Amino acid sequence: MSADLQTEQNNAELADRTEGVALNTALGVDMQELRDAFTMVAERARTQPRAMWQATQYLLRQLFAITIGRSDIEPGQEDARFNTDEFKQSPYFRRVGQSFFAWSKALDMWLDQSGIAGRDRDRADFVLRTMREVLVPVNWLFGNPAAMSKLVASRGASLLSGLRNWVDDVQHNHGYPAVADRHAFRVGVDVAATQGKVVYRNDMFELMQYQPKTEQVSAMALLYVFSQVNRFYLGDLTPDRSLFQELLDAGIRCSPSAGTIRHRRKAVGDWVRTRTA
Repeated sequence: MSADLQTEQNNAELADRTEGVALNTALGVDMQELRDAFTMVAERARTQPRAMWQATQYLLRQLFAITIGRSDIEPGQEDARFNTDEFKQSPYFRRVGQSFFAWSKALDMWLDQSGIAGRDRDRADFVLRTMREVLVPVNWLFGNPAAMSKLVASRGASLLSGLRNWVDDVQHNHGYPAVADRHAFRVGVDVAATQGKVVYRNDMFELMQYQPKTEQVSAMALLYVFSQVNRFYLGDLTPDRSLFQELLDAGIRCSPSAGTIRHRRKAVGDWVRTRTA
């Protein structure tokens, strides 16, 4: 392995240990923009009491109907995640699902009557959708039938396992749920094993050049620019699942461009301006 790839491997391992998957880099979300959008929604709710009161009245009526068992809200028709026997037949889970969608519809009602328009409406809609996805009952123990069943069947062991995972995410992943075992693969060995080196770097990205595998290669190299979400080895997974290995076997020179841990504080706009300059 070349010294440059070894350095890249060390950087990747350091990122896994210290940075994890931060929201602004993994999803391309500007946290200040998100806070500003939430503040705008809260301020509009404060200054539009009529719209807020109408949405609240609707929600209270729905919650009363849900409580006495006369609501016509069908959670399974609203979201496939609620299309289970528990949410259809269990009085508890059915009411949990109905209450969530009643609240969700109240949010939509408020937004429609708030007078927010244009780009601000898009920002407000994003904030409300984010709130819904965070608070959806299946994300929480007492609103998730499968998790509750597992809790009972395991006599609490599943809860302890979940708590250990949560502590690990807080320590190593900024509190965001890990989507894969961070120690299952080694960069440069199990993934990103294609030989190459960094041929250019600046404050925004690094440009790699893979070592050709054929006697004759294309006169022009293929420049592959990864999205901000992904690391460079997305196109170079295991040797039998490597896009770049296939291209090199066909005699096509490849140069992937990607960021490293040094670029973790850069915003989407910085990348766009640099890569289109």
